[in-house]
Amino acid sequence: MNLEFRPPNIQDKPRINNILKNIYSIKSDAAFGTIYIWSDVFNTKIYNFEDALIVSYATETIKYAFPFTQKDPKHIIDLMILNHKKFNPQTPFSFTGLLEKEIEYLEKEFPNMFVFIPRRGMWEYIYSCDDLSTLSGKKYHSKRNHINNFKKLYTFEYEKIKNENILDCHEFIQKWFKINGNIKPEKFAICKSLDYYEKLNFLGAVIKVNGKIIALTLGEQINSDTFIIHFEKALKSYSGSYSIINYEFSKTLYALGFKYINREEDLDIPGLRKSKLSYNPLMLIKKYDAILSE
Repeated sequence: MNLEFRPPNIQDKPRINNILKNIYSIKSDAAFGTIYIWSDVFNTKIYNFEDALIVSYATETIKYAFPFTQKDPKHIIDLMILNHKKFNPQTPFSFTGLLEKEIEYLEKEFPNMFVFIPRRGMWEYIYSCDDLSTLSGKKYHSKRNHINNFKKLYTFEYEKIKNENILDCHEFIQKWFKINGNIKPEKFAICKSLDYYEKLNFLGAVIKVNGKIIALTLGEQINSDTFIIHFEKALKSYSGSYSIINYEFSKTLYALGFKYINREEDLDIPGLRKSKLSYNPLMLIKKYDAILSE
């Protein structure tokens, strides 16, 4: 059979969430919002096979996510490989973003057929929501100093993102990219997040100084105890702006009952890696690519 992939649309959210909600996962790939807001950037396409979701990405080459299903995925993977060989014979079949348990599965069910490639830049950072909402203990001493300094320097307001301030959020994002460089793919994904904010059931917040947004964060719930931060942007000219938005939003998430916060990957960017490690993650989700070697 042919797997007829197509781009995801906002109307797919209920159906895809029905599949994803039964798969306990804390990796960002397993959230509808992640799939949707980056779909134009990564040329993401989906195919619903029975009660499973198959996702492909086509940038320089076509790669696939490990199938999202509660059942044994062997039959689905066999179909994926056959379909790829039929329609894309010029490139090898490849997975991306594999977890270690998914590698173990492939090694068992498809022995010696895949070559596995570590992708350190894709590792995801998981934090204790309690820790980030209190910043207690010696390991967070510098973070508390940043926040206290911010509070001394500025009178600020913290408010959740809502319809009434969406336009202000867009203006802030335009300003941030103008200052930091127009990274078009990321800018496009953030603007898409704001455009479909309510329909995606995202949650976010801003910090204002003198009535102007100087920091913004937003993300989504992935399961009963984990929240993903998709974006966090702040103006560095306001000392401690990143620390304060992180802290205040973590308090909001803790009050809502979340135990974990997934702050996604560092993309092998040294400064970003240093920043993410400085918040003392509980764990790092290791991820890999896999290329069919036959």
